[in-house]
Amino acid sequence: MLPSNGDMTETETYRTTPPQLPKEQVARLRRMGNDALLNLLRTALVLGAALSALAGYQYNHPAGYMVALFLAVVAFSAIKSAPHIRHAVLATQRGMPSRGTITITVTAWSDTESYQATVTDRLGHVWEFEFIPQEWKPEAGQSVATIYTIPSVAWPVLVSTEQGVLFPRYQPKRIEPSKESP
Repeated sequence: MLPSNGDMTETETYRTTPPQLPKEQVARLRRMGNDALLNLLRTALVLGAALSALAGYQYNHPAGYMVALFLAVVAFSAIKSAPHIRHAVLATQRGMPSRGTITITVTAWSDTESYQATVTDRLGHVWEFEFIPQEWKPEAGQSVATIYTIPSVAWPVLVSTEQGVLFPRYQPKRIEPSKESP
């Protein structure tokens, strides 16, 4: 947890070995980031959407169009999130770790929960993104985190907390830190 005054004792990159990532979560992430699997999923979803639309047209039935629409939305989501999975996998292999802070916000809906992370990196940049926890249940609050970056991406691609690892679901947005008056 953060010290009571909110300041971190070290905000630079690690001078020693950073804490180890949870092996089970990293193994799952690497399986998810398999390029062949992601390409197969994307192809299957797009092909399924096209065939469902064709079946709806051929048989003049709205069910085909509804299935096509559903598969198209899932395909779009998979296509948008695939680069973030690849970046997170790359970070487990060659990422540059640094200390930072994370604030997790949990929003409970009627049937599910939504997770938001606000990450402050070592340079003071604040990034906000949605994430889906992989095999762990995040708790709302603020804590110290290990933030992994890769040279080709401006935002944190992987964040490790005491609870588990997380990565952006979609492209994070950089927000300006609030200026509090003394």
